[in-house]
Amino acid sequence: MNPGTASGVWLDWWGKRVGVNRNLVIDGVDTRLDDEFFKFLIFYRAVVNVSNGTSETINRLLTKLIGLSVFVSDYQDMTIRIRIVGEPTSVQVAILKNYGLLNRPAGVLVNVEAVAPNELVFGFFGSELLPFNQGVFNPARNIEI
Repeated sequence: MNPGTASGVWLDWWGKRVGVNRNLVIDGVDTRLDDEFFKFLIFYRAVVNVSNGTSETINRLLTKLIGLSVFVSDYQDMTIRIRIVGEPTSVQVAILKNYGLLNRPAGVLVNVEAVAPNELVFGFFGSELLPFNQGVFNPARNIEI
């Protein structure tokens, strides 16, 4: 019964208690999370269930879940933007989509962007001398949640 040492069926039981399921559909394929990752997800969800909804907390929790740098901006108009620096895996995107693992109040619009830092972020190479403001400024990819 100890969630720290549980495995198999007992982890499934703990997952039901905190509101997460081991089975996900990722890119149209049924996927079952392994015990280690599912245990991490259970503890993550348990922390989310009892934490506040500040940008700092969301920042810290999502950085721990995804393993990439995450920056949360609260626009104080019932919307927040989450910018992920790097490319999250399809499993991580599926978890964000299926569980909505953000401890945010109801009615908030969330925009999630993934920014790949290895791409050309700014420059005019190959632009054939187009004027300013025509280059690639933000090669971000929106993630629909």
